[in-house]
Amino acid sequence: MLARSWLLVKSKLRRVERASRLHRRPPSNRPMNLPVAFGARRLSAARYAAFCNGHIPDVVPLSRRQVMKPPISTGTRAVLMAVILFVALARILYSDVLADRIDSTVLMLLGLAVAVYLVPWERIGSFKAAGIELTVNRPEVTAAVDALGLDRITGDRLRAKLHALASFMPHVRGSRVLWIDDNPHTIVGERRLLRSLGAQITSVTSSAEALDALQRDNDLDLIVTDVQRSGDSHLQVPNGVEIHEGVNFVVCLRQHADQVVRSLPVVFYAAYDWPRLVKFTRPARETLPEPRITNDVEQLIGAVIEQLVDARNNPITVPAKKVPT
Repeated sequence: MLARSWLLVKSKLRRVERASRLHRRPPSNRPMNLPVAFGARRLSAARYAAFCNGHIPDVVPLSRRQVMKPPISTGTRAVLMAVILFVALARILYSDVLADRIDSTVLMLLGLAVAVYLVPWERIGSFKAAGIELTVNRPEVTAAVDALGLDRITGDRLRAKLHALASFMPHVRGSRVLWIDDNPHTIVGERRLLRSLGAQITSVTSSAEALDALQRDNDLDLIVTDVQRSGDSHLQVPNGVEIHEGVNFVVCLRQHADQVVRSLPVVFYAAYDWPRLVKFTRPARETLPEPRITNDVEQLIGAVIEQLVDARNNPITVPAKKVPT
């Protein structure tokens, strides 16, 4: 078998070499089937020629299961299942007659043995957190990532980040985020992605609106803010830069009378290059809890998810104040 297969390979190799000498295309550009003895899948003419020239890494090997053990057909599975059901029903209906012949333990072992063949194990990729994996693979999440218009490399990194953080997705669902940005239309994609993961986003455009929102409801898990916008928080911050209202707002927030408000985690998301972002946010980062900073959507999503996980696993202690009178 091997000798015959090798002769076929040499014959086709001669045809490819002859075509190259005459500056013609090979006789066929259709995918070619290498013999099963060589353990290879269907290859194009170019990859086939590379294989014949000794470039073995181009050949994709078949697994032992694919070569030696063809999958069980649906009809076979149905027949095996029918046999098990027939034996089980016979055991139940004629228990007095078959009690000595068909023991329950034997029946259970028979069912487990046949289940190995009935269950399509090759289609089961993983038992790990099926619901969690479905979260990052939902159509709305995929569409939200695609709608960001990222280049292929950045998009692949973002998808890899989401899959790496898949186990944390239950903490994201139902979380509440206050997002402050004076140009909300520029961050629609980022907000949409977080909403597709289950986060509730409240968007405001100024520090005054943010304070009003916090006054109405301080039950939040995270604040995301830009760096540069207009406002008057610099009047309350020594050496505060007027245009860096986002930084000044966070500095003032750390002095808020409400314990929950002043303890909220913060993520800065701005379009500055990294050295300037580090420099401009230094006054806020000198306060506690220290804010996270990012200028990249991949880092933003990772930072937000990590902060939400920490905030929901370690919520701010607020003693109950409602007491019966």
